[in-house]
Amino acid sequence: MAIIDPLNLDLSVLSKIFHSNSVAVFHAGSQDLEILHRAAGAVPRSIFDTQIAAGFLGMRTPSLSSLHETSLGLKLTKGDRLTDWLQRPLKESQLQYAASDVRYLLELHQVLTERLIKLKRYEWAEAEFVTFLEKRQKLIDPKDAWQRIKEAKHLNKQARGVAQALAEWRELAAQKNDIPIRYIMSDLALVGIAQRKTYKIIGSKNIRGFDYAQYQKEKGQHLLKSLKRVLRLIQSQALKSKEILAP
Repeated sequence: MAIIDPLNLDLSVLSKIFHSNSVAVFHAGSQDLEILHRAAGAVPRSIFDTQIAAGFLGMRTPSLSSLHETSLGLKLTKGDRLTDWLQRPLKESQLQYAASDVRYLLELHQVLTERLIKLKRYEWAEAEFVTFLEKRQKLIDPKDAWQRIKEAKHLNKQARGVAQALAEWRELAAQKNDIPIRYIMSDLALVGIAQRKTYKIIGSKNIRGFDYAQYQKEKGQHLLKSLKRVLRLIQSQALKSKEILAP
């Protein structure tokens, strides 16, 4: 196993591997596939997602750590789970954490495959892998990005419109900066902002999932300015449509 620095390498070379008959093993690989598509210009032709496989074995969307524990008897450390992966150089503990995330994936693949075959469910899982991959291979229009946010579908019309605008901004910001959308803003924070009666909330500490400190860092300043512009535009559009918001 090897760890590579995606910030310092041309990942387009991975496309040759992705176009081979090799099976790529992921755990909850939706965002991984999005990032690989942007960074390498391709995604694997064939995948095995351990979270999906676990679902066909009666486990409800288990985390990777819980799957390690139940299937392999291993307990992984969570020490650097919330680290800033864009900072360089990475500490040894960060490298170890990154390695532990993938070190046992092939072993998990083998264990889960054997269980699926034993229960005669492997074909079901395989069909789901194909469907899952086909959906992710289609480039998502940023305007439709909000549809991937489960909570947004339950918002009222005005809040849903705000969520749609924020999700589009988040998608474009992630593409421009070549980082996962969760590093731009979490789903929880996005929905929290959409539910507000006023959008002048930057710096507010009572919005669940909104990491204002992250935006205060040097690398987040341009995102903060961009987010403020989007929120001002949302406020302006709401007022124009006579949906008067609280000051």
